[in-house]
Amino acid sequence: MAVPAFLETIERSGLSTWIRESESAYAYYFVLVIHNIGLALLVGTCGVLGARLLGFVPEL
Repeated sequence: MAVPAFLETIERSGLSTWIRESESAYAYYFVLVIHNIGLALLVGTCGVLGARLLGFVPEL
């Protein structure tokens, strides 16, 4: 699947339509919260792996 076709599929999804056309502020905050949770998981994992590689937490 080509990248433009994939992006169009995402754009036409129900979730994208809900976020784009919603009158409620919850749509924006829903995406913001999910994004922040994912970012926290990524940064936390990198922090734990970095601490392990640097020898700060050898028991991991």
